[in-house]
Amino acid sequence: ALLQENGLDPDNFPRVHRFASASAGPLTAILAGIMQEHSLSEIDFLKCDIEGGEFDVFLANNDFLDVVKNLAMELHPEEGSVADLARTLREHGFDVRISDQFGAEISPEKGHYLYASRDGSLVEARP
Repeated sequence: ALLQENGLDPDNFPRVHRFASASAGPLTAILAGIMQEHSLSEIDFLKCDIEGGEFDVFLANNDFLDVVKNLAMELHPEEGSVADLARTLREHGFDVRISDQFGAEISPEKGHYLYASRDGSLVEARP
């Protein structure tokens, strides 16, 4: 409905009705597989809200990160180490910012959101 209200064709935005994972299976999807299925060679912006699955998806089998330019994700620190997640993203060439729900930068263990960019698209933190 949101796509149609904004004049966008929903057929251009396929949904994946499987759980995001680091390993593919009948009920799971890996990002590299989704990219291959839709003939994507790069991702300009990846938004993730996978309810704690970020740690599984991004800390294992993460070669797909090399073709992602920018990403944003909701964090669930109780599900894994945000510091490890940020370190992995930095190792893949990303600048990383972690914020609270109001956009203020915060330590990883208290973070609500993570923003990462390899092309300089991150804006300065709000005061």
